Amino acid sequence: MRQILFVFCALSLSSYAQDRSEIWLGAGAKREVSKDLILGVQSNVRIQTSGNVQTLFQEIGIKSEHLKWFRPSIDYRFITSYALNGNTTYSNRFNFNADFRQKVKEVKLGLRMRYQVVIGGGGSSGTDLDPAFRIKPYVEYAIPKTRFTPEFSTEFFYNPVYGPFGRQFNRVRFGLGTTIDLPGPHTLAFTYYYGRKFATKIPYNEHLFSLEYSFEWRKAKADKKVSE
Repeated sequence: MRQILFVFCALSLSSYAQDRSEIWLGAGAKREVSKDLILGVQSNVRIQTSGNVQTLFQEIGIKSEHLKWFRPSIDYRFITSYALNGNTTYSNRFNFNADFRQKVKEVKLGLRMRYQVVIGGGGSSGTDLDPAFRIKPYVEYAIPKTRFTPEFSTEFFYNPVYGPFGRQFNRVRFGLGTTIDLPGPHTLAFTYYYGRKFATKIPYNEHLFSLEYSFEWRKAKADKKVSE
């Protein structure tokens, strides 16, 4: 009986060791640089729950808000990755996003499609930095008379790289969280993600906790007045 319990515990610990648990912290600002054209900058750090810094990346992006139902955008990320052996690597990534949305009263239904390209390599490393095509349906609900907007999302990752595990879907990720509209031009978003990586040599689960702060740099009212 003790041997059976020992094997069960060993298998459980082995399975848990393959899980990926991280804390994502981000802070950014955005500003309307032209009519319905938004420029955003952001800094993000991803830390393993063991305390090791996994990645650090700086992002700059431009988004069009000319149409209510379609919000295209392009992001550039400069990524610094830290390995457990002390090695540091740098990479560049572009995100091409197409965000379709429809709002019915307090409910917003959306579908974000993203194609991410890694500059300097087309191979697969098994991480979020790989080239990928991503499909993310989501739903938001702005709770009346509150500052809270909960959101639920499901995202599917497709690996477009040719190879033993390429040209197929290899990850699914579920997200549940809320955005808090703080007083002034400030927002705070908290999200928990659960995901599963498959179609790889070592499948694993992921538990991700994201906390993100955003500042909207609004134009002064005087800037919006048209001189007579």
